[in-house]
Amino acid sequence: MSDPPTCEWKASDDYDAEYWESACGETWTFRDGGPVENHARYCHGCGKPIVLTQRASVVEEDDE
Repeated sequence: MSDPPTCEWKASDDYDAEYWESACGETWTFRDGGPVENHARYCHGCGKPIVLTQRASVVEEDDE
């Protein structure tokens, strides 16, 4: 069986910030935005093209 041609990235809800978990076992975060906003096209861990399997939702809390 051969390796998949892409690396799936999934948004993680385990943290307060926006973290992404890759199919190759890496975890990534971006200071501003996510993979799309930062033009991430290839996985930093395995080098394969990225496929997003879940879109991160940004939750804004009121300071009231």
